[in-house]
Amino acid sequence: MKTKPDWLKKYLYQPSPIRPNGYFPGTGSRMPNFNLSENEVEEISQWLGSASLKTKLKPISAFQTRKVERLLNDFLPCLGCHELNGKGGQIGPSLSNTGNRLFDGYIKMAIQAPHMVMPESIMPKTAMDPKLMPLIQSYFSNRTNEEQVEYLNLIKHKPYPISNQYSSTCAPCHGLNGQGKGFNAEYLPVAPGNLADGNVIGQRADHTLFETIYGGGRIMNKSHFMPGWGEKLSREEIVNHVSQIRKFCECSPPEWSKN
Repeated sequence: MKTKPDWLKKYLYQPSPIRPNGYFPGTGSRMPNFNLSENEVEEISQWLGSASLKTKLKPISAFQTRKVERLLNDFLPCLGCHELNGKGGQIGPSLSNTGNRLFDGYIKMAIQAPHMVMPESIMPKTAMDPKLMPLIQSYFSNRTNEEQVEYLNLIKHKPYPISNQYSSTCAPCHGLNGQGKGFNAEYLPVAPGNLADGNVIGQRADHTLFETIYGGGRIMNKSHFMPGWGEKLSREEIVNHVSQIRKFCECSPPEWSKN
């Protein structure tokens, strides 16, 4: 079971945005309001059922809360895709109200093994100190901000189909043409790289591009809000992304890197 019954009933009765630019980011999809009656909502909730869940995350102290927020702001990639307390990306669900919406067991596994509980999601697994993970999980369990998320303007952010892996995972920030102008770019404190800039990308070896995609921006002294995709994508898929970048920039790697 993923969502808490009280939240689910409220959502069915009056759907509100979860992912600002579509279930598959960039498509602009919306959950329709079916104008369900209270009885219909109750029947659907009962049909979906409930489960007895054992996982209960422990509360954390004010000091530990500040520690987690420092990690999120300065080290981890989460806020590149997710909004928290009014700051952050507009790709995934808001993290400000996770405690109201999700059961503790789901919060725990979504961070620990997103590929298991969200196989359809683009969210990659982020490597982190196992001693810190319980603090981060508990932090999100206690986020109960009721402020409503809003959908992005579809005139300003024209929806597009997800036609390949690049448009699914990279285009939200880097744009469909690699120019760093994806719909999420304006919500980031550091502009995404312009993958179509031959002068810059032409100085990068293929293995540098590979390592940046695999490990994320932080290991390359770039923005930590770019996550590492090594736990989500295969090596072959990352190589394909490097090839796509070469097409965008219409450039080759530097000569010294070819030996």
